[in-house]
Amino acid sequence: MKRFQLIEEEILIYRDYIESTLIVVFIKEDNFIIAYNPTLKISGYGDTKDDAIESFGICLDEYIQSFDNNFELEVELNKLGWHQTTQSILIASINHDVFPKTNQQFLETENRIHRTKLLYA
Repeated sequence: MKRFQLIEEEILIYRDYIESTLIVVFIKEDNFIIAYNPTLKISGYGDTKDDAIESFGICLDEYIQSFDNNFELEVELNKLGWHQTTQSILIASINHDVFPKTNQQFLETENRIHRTKLLYA
């Protein structure tokens, strides 16, 4: 029986910014590197891993900024399986084996901390 390693991700919501600690999966597709977060279903890409990380950050910022307030963001995160542990912290669990290492396109996973300034704050 295969055991799965669950890893918690975290989104901290403050008055004027949001800080997230997310698992980012890196995949090679043709000549590009894709940075993908399965719990938010957000991705970025680039010629290099650094380009993919930068693109992912831009996409994450735009996703968060697409909401008019923290309440709308929290409702959407709940739909994606996130749950609130305190007033400002939302948690999601991801199965670390979502992308098995036998997949030739799979490169690696890593924790990424990202801060997004809220325009509606």
